[in-house]
Amino acid sequence: RKLLEVLEDPSISNKNKPDCKTEEEAKKVGLALLRFGLIHASEVADKKKRELRPVRSADFSADGYYTWIYEGSKTMRNILLGLLVFSIAAMCLFPIWPARAKVGIWYFSV
Repeated sequence: RKLLEVLEDPSISNKNKPDCKTEEEAKKVGLALLRFGLIHASEVADKKKRELRPVRSADFSADGYYTWIYEGSKTMRNILLGLLVFSIAAMCLFPIWPARAKVGIWYFSV
């Protein structure tokens, strides 16, 4: 219900928010979001834990529960993964490091 209220509210202005003057237009936007996979229909799995479970539904209703799954940017994850691989490779190759580098690591650790 809140999605429809936000879409219909003229006081909330945003360049990315579509202008919906009626509830039917807001329902069409909700259906489009559902069909393009930007939101997912959900049902209550456990009321005590306030847990929702995604379900396959192609219909948009005003009283339904919908979740938005956002993964975010993967850039930081990729950088940290590269750093981890490089660090492990450097530790495995420690026996073939030059003597000065080994002594430097020893002084740094003590």
